[in-house]
Amino acid sequence: MFALKDRVVENQPALKQLQSVGDIQINLTLDGATQLIDLQLQRSSMSDSSELLEALFEFRSSFALSVAALRSYLVTRSPSFRFEYAAQSKKNQAAWAQILRLQTQLSAEQQTELDKLEKAYGAFVALPSQLFEIVESDRYRTDLFLLSTQAEPLATKMLDELAAIVVAEQNALLRELEISHVSLARAQWQTLLGGGISLILAIALVLTLRRAITIPIRRLTHTTASIMAGDYTAKAPVTSRDEIGALAVTFNQMTYHLRASRQALEAHSRNLEEQVTERTQQLQIKNNQLQETLKELKQAQLQLIQTEKMSCLGQLVAGVAHEINNPVNFIYGNLTHMNAYTCDLLRLMTLYQQHYPQPVPEIQSEIEVVDLDFVTTDLPKVLSSMKVGAQRIQGIVASLRTFSRMDEAEIEAIDLHEGLNSTLMILESRLKAQPNRSAIAVERQYGPLPLVECYPGQLNQVFMNILSNAIDALEERYLREAEFQPVIAIRTQQMGLDQVQITISDNALGIPEAVKQRLFDPFFTTKPVGKGTGLGLSISYQIVSERHGGSLTCASELRQGTHFKILIPLVQPHQAEDTNSD
Repeated sequence: MFALKDRVVENQPALKQLQSVGDIQINLTLDGATQLIDLQLQRSSMSDSSELLEALFEFRSSFALSVAALRSYLVTRSPSFRFEYAAQSKKNQAAWAQILRLQTQLSAEQQTELDKLEKAYGAFVALPSQLFEIVESDRYRTDLFLLSTQAEPLATKMLDELAAIVVAEQNALLRELEISHVSLARAQWQTLLGGGISLILAIALVLTLRRAITIPIRRLTHTTASIMAGDYTAKAPVTSRDEIGALAVTFNQMTYHLRASRQALEAHSRNLEEQVTERTQQLQIKNNQLQETLKELKQAQLQLIQTEKMSCLGQLVAGVAHEINNPVNFIYGNLTHMNAYTCDLLRLMTLYQQHYPQPVPEIQSEIEVVDLDFVTTDLPKVLSSMKVGAQRIQGIVASLRTFSRMDEAEIEAIDLHEGLNSTLMILESRLKAQPNRSAIAVERQYGPLPLVECYPGQLNQVFMNILSNAIDALEERYLREAEFQPVIAIRTQQMGLDQVQITISDNALGIPEAVKQRLFDPFFTTKPVGKGTGLGLSISYQIVSERHGGSLTCASELRQGTHFKILIPLVQPHQAEDTNSD
């Protein structure tokens, strides 16, 4: 039952149909739109091509966003994704209508590509309604209802029955133990009764025979007292072969049998106690195993959802970075030519002014209107600022690409400093000064590091979680201390020959000891409801320890800040084994 629950695609026929049928049409539509855009960019010198080019860009971006919203809705069934799909689909249809209206401006080659695009797009348009019908059908909701109302109660009922079995076994074993104690008490009373009878007989014999049997009877009485005191090894001395001697022999035999019975009862009692303890431990272990299994299943389910969200986020960020990078490269590539053209024009204008210092009044008036001296001075500055802005955008796009490697499943040898810098670039808006606090200073204490084998996207996720928590902690302290200067320090160094250490520190209020002990527990969070899931540090700990064979530790003191230390090997164990075998 749990294995079937974890097969997401097989349990969701709509998502399966989208992957098997819709992905082909989606790729054909996106490729066709990209081909039309490239052909239109080659014809961009036409004065009336900007409206068509804008419609093509709008069609491709809205189509990609509508497909992402559709896929998210099929996975999560969240109404917000359904609304997002409807909004993006409406934009996409409007852009398509605009393209069809302007198709007379297309060349013959573009018209051919448009026909292919129209065929692929038309084949995909009918698919979403079928998927919504599958997701929102009564049978699908019935299956989900049966899963939540029958499967889960069965598991709960199974646990209750196991607990009842444990209680029943304990009660049965306790009853057996009580019966054993009763039998032992009865045997003791029988022994005492036999001793009392023997004592009475001895007294009678003393009264009748007096001194002839006084000493043997006293010895027998002393032995009886020892047995009553619990010494079952005591024996009555046999000094004659008369009735007193026979009584002593019989008494010794009775003592021997009583001692054997006592030992057997004690052994049986110990055996029963051991069986009770062993069965109780076994049942407790099984109960704990079932509880742990349910906990692990719930944690695995939430981690799968979190992983899917991060994967979709990585794909979305990569797509946005790609879309931004194309026009930025176009702009940045033309800045060089524009700068050269501007220099040529300014040089030509200077020569013109030298040879024609007295232009006609109409030209002189226009020079004063446009403030030619200011334009001549400011134009190079404008071009320089445009170049700086384009370089800035290229840097942001590069950081987005580095950070968006969330779904890479292969180990790569990377520069950890590049991953840290890209994460800081993503968080730059949070590090800047805010209305309620000053800017957070970041101290990069990078040491010389070789390339490290790791899962880049997952390690970037660890950096993001720790740095985000540090920013939250610094903001909390700033609210209490207005003169506080927030600082985050990042230090990297090589530990020995085979390990590297990344230390991320802050000067916030620190973490209390009670919170620090549960810091890496799943679902534990001190943030308000809706702001934190309690999975960030838990997932980070698993990524570092299980996926990379390293360690993640936290050291913190109140009002002294917090230090997170990430220690990972330079080479992953299985990679090192492959190298040695080669």
